[in-house]
Amino acid sequence: MKHVKKIIAVIAALAVLINFELSFLNKNEHILFDTSIDSEKFAAMQLDVSIEAVSENAERLSLEAGEMLCIALLMNNYNVDDNVLDGLHKNICIRNRNRMMRFNDKDFSFYKNVLNALFGEMVYFPVARSLNDDSWVNYVDSWGYSRTYGGERKHEGTDIMSDKNEAGVMPVVAVCGGTVTNMGWLELGGYRVGILSDNNIYYYYAHLDSFAEGLSEGAAVSAGQLLGYMGDTGYSKIEGTRGKFDVHLHFGIYITKDGEEHAINPYYLLKNISNKILYYQY
Repeated sequence: MKHVKKIIAVIAALAVLINFELSFLNKNEHILFDTSIDSEKFAAMQLDVSIEAVSENAERLSLEAGEMLCIALLMNNYNVDDNVLDGLHKNICIRNRNRMMRFNDKDFSFYKNVLNALFGEMVYFPVARSLNDDSWVNYVDSWGYSRTYGGERKHEGTDIMSDKNEAGVMPVVAVCGGTVTNMGWLELGGYRVGILSDNNIYYYYAHLDSFAEGLSEGAAVSAGQLLGYMGDTGYSKIEGTRGKFDVHLHFGIYITKDGEEHAINPYYLLKNISNKILYYQY
């Protein structure tokens, strides 16, 4: 009889433990049992967070910024803002970090490093403001919008539009330091500059009216350095073609994974540095 009572007591204890675990999982439904990372959803991520919130919450959770952001994106269907970061629970985040490292460490390490790089190296907004004029730029989340020149395709960047629609006026500056790996004319991009950062992130500045004096392929550039001036070049095989669209800067960000280049949505990353602006006399 005593053995039966012990067995019943053990079963009861197990039932309580199971109920507690189920209650925990129901209450904290963001435990990541699926540790896969969707590269397309990551590319289109809506990461509407401030640099301050990233820094404060990463410290609070005892995680790297990239670890925290990657976990938050996976927990919230790749849509994260400051409120989401503020609501993260340390024990759940660490548990998810450990699960990712155990079951999908290769992808997790790659994407957390990308996020660490983006939030560590993007210093300045890519268009400088005027000391003499309140007009500046406007931009929307145009990621994935349809484009037809050269065939049906999707937009892989953010178009930063000039309020005045005047070419050759607004200075375009480097958002971060790196090396100029591409420069010159492209049919789609017109006069463009491509800069590879020290963290292997590729930043693409297209439709320039002209280049900064002395800039060349292979040159090292620093954050905030003048690259050229906003224009309306491109959409032609003929170098120097202008006027096919309004004056703007097409800004793109690309990462390389397993030997393949992938664009990621710059819009929310630009919002993060929208107050990190250089001022020029123009």
